[in-house]
Formats: sequence, C-alpha cells, structure tokens
Amino acid sequence: MRRLLLNALEDPTALHAGLRAEAATRGEPGLAAYHALACGDLAAAAAHLDTIFEQDTPEQWCAALCRLRRAPLPSELSAPGSEPWEQYEALVRLLREDTAPRLRTITRLLAASWIAPEPADDPATDRVGDPYRDPLGDPYASLFGEVYARFHTLAAAHTERVAWANVLQDKAQQYKEEPW
Repeated sequence: MRRLLLNALEDPTALHAGLRAEAATRGEPGLAAYHALACGDLAAAAAHLDTIFEQDTPEQWCAALCRLRRAPLPSELSAPGSEPWEQYEALVRLLREDTAPRLRTITRLLAASWIAPEPADDPATDRVGDPYRDPLGDPYASLFGEVYARFHTLAAAHTERVAWANVLQDKAQQYKEEPW
C-alpha cells in the first residue's frame, strides 16, 4: 500500500524536500536525513550517520542506518532494467579522493544497503525482511557482499571501542547469506 501511495504522488521529491526542511526546522536531524535520502541526497544522509557515529550505542547507530535505508528510492534508481551494481556505482560516484575515510565507508555502506533487500534475520524487520520494498528487488543479493565488507571496514578501521566492533561485525554476518 505504501509503495502504491508513493507512486501516486505527482512529485515525491518536492514532498520529501518540504518534509526535510520541516524536520530540520524542528531539530530532527535523523528525519531530515531520511527525507534527504528520499530526495536522492546520499551525501547528506551519510554525513548524518557519520556525525552520530560512536555518539550513542552501536545498536542505536545501526537502528538509525536501518531507518535511513528504508527511504524510498528515487524513480531514476528504481527504473526497470537497471542493475543493482550500476545503481550503486552511480550513487557512490559523488565520493572524491579527499573524502574522509570513515565518511567514505559510511556512504558506501548506506548506498549498498539502501538498494539491497534487508536481511530476513534483522530484528528491526521482525525477521521478515523489509515489508515496504519488493523482496525480489535484488534476487541475487549481489550487494550483500559490499554491505558485509563495509560493516567490517567500519569495525576494523574506524572504531576503537570493542563493543562497537562486535556489534558491527554481527551486523555484517547478517549479510553473509542470501536473503532467502
């Protein structure tokens, strides 16, 4: 139902842009990042995740990532016939050589997990996968390896806390298997 309603909107990007501005005005950066991603602004959403990295618990950070990756894909990304790796490469093309390493890793993680289906064993999805997206959108889960690798990179190179490394490695394990 949610997908039908989103597709029925005349200009979903304008709607999300307005909701993004409203959330920013109310001081809700997580919601503003969600709407930024729905508008296709991967850089702003990744910057938000980078800002809150290691501020709270690793579980809270992973929950914020889960909320963001549920943002609807812009129509140009969900067009029929486009391959997941092509979509991913188009998204991360914004990264430059001078991008901070942790932000680069978070951006790649967010882009890959946004396009790929959620793992069925994710507690945040009641162990049924993402109920709002087509579970066969990436039937071969070709981006799972990228998500797995980025979680490991965050755990190994971008955190100094053992608790964070353990949680990030556990999240990586969810992407080790195919989604069925």
